[in-house]
Amino acid sequence: MAQDNNREVIYGLYDDEEDLLRAVKLAKTDHLDIYDVFSPFPVHGLDPLLGLEESRLHQAGFIYGALGTMTAFLGMSWIFTKDWPNIFGGKPYWSFLLSFLLLLN
Repeated sequence: MAQDNNREVIYGLYDDEEDLLRAVKLAKTDHLDIYDVFSPFPVHGLDPLLGLEESRLHQAGFIYGALGTMTAFLGMSWIFTKDWPNIFGGKPYWSFLLSFLLLLN
């Protein structure tokens, strides 16, 4: 224990994540304030015990990934059709579906 601004601070070191979860549950039942938990790997089930909200990182990752994919697709489409049009096999790049449908008739 160490003294910090007239408060006692307790540090704990655990070798197993199950021991850590049990210690956090026990500390919460004893009404102790837990400021932070450090771990070299994610411990599943620790966030609800500490009262932390769910991160919005996965939502941001999806939005930025979709935006990057759309930008890349639109950029490649513009380059291949308007900026530097190449004709592959006698058919324009953008009309692959139309050419395929005309071959079926």
